[in-house]
Amino acid sequence: MTADHGKCHCGQVEWEVKLEDRAHILCHCDTCKQLGGGTYSLNQIVPKDNLKITKGKLNTYTYYGDSGKPVNCYYCPNCTSQ
Repeated sequence: MTADHGKCHCGQVEWEVKLEDRAHILCHCDTCKQLGGGTYSLNQIVPKDNLKITKGKLNTYTYYGDSGKPVNCYYCPNCTSQ
């Protein structure tokens, strides 16, 4: 399995991710609509062990989803890319 690399908009945070499954989730909940500014958000679920931050540090905030479970959101502290 090869690793993909990415970075935030400003380049302050970079990461490496191993995607075992390229399946994705389209979410139409009110929170995702608000965060993304559209009718849905596109999400990739990645196990923690498959993600490595290689540069910088992420900020986080937590909200509670419609299920009542906590949802952790991670973002660049400089450009706020999620």
